[in-house]
Amino acid sequence: MGLAHFIELTVLVILFIATIVVFYKWIYHKCADVWWHVTPDDSDKAQFLALGMIVAMVVVFIVFVIALLFMHMVFPDYTYWLIGAVK
Repeated sequence: MGLAHFIELTVLVILFIATIVVFYKWIYHKCADVWWHVTPDDSDKAQFLALGMIVAMVVVFIVFVIALLFMHMVFPDYTYWLIGAVK
């Protein structure tokens, strides 16, 4: 079970970082230049980076809950396997 959790957490960390990169680099810079026609200053960048981290946390939490629900639907005895108990 250790390897499965390591892979799961690795995927969630990669998803977290990728969401921040997409949100901050792509959406902020493209939207600010193309749609808003503004030059972002440092305070805007910090606020948008914080917003990107919040969005990333929400995305990772949603993916984690979906994976957890799927695991319990497919393997209902999963909790018992983790603690080594037999149902």
